[in-house]
Amino acid sequence: MKLYSHDEMLNRVLGSKNTSARNAYEQKTNRFLKKIKTLIEQKREVTGTHSGYPKNCL
Repeated sequence: MKLYSHDEMLNRVLGSKNTSARNAYEQKTNRFLKKIKTLIEQKREVTGTHSGYPKNCL
């Protein structure tokens, strides 16, 4: 059984980089990750907890 890297899988399913489907997927993924980052930062501010990493690491 052949194993595929994440990029190979994306190329097969969505097309290579800079295609409309791939760009839409990457934009949607980046928006989701930014939202998660914001929620984590807000939670840390409220609870006063942190991971020990600098803020810009997330």
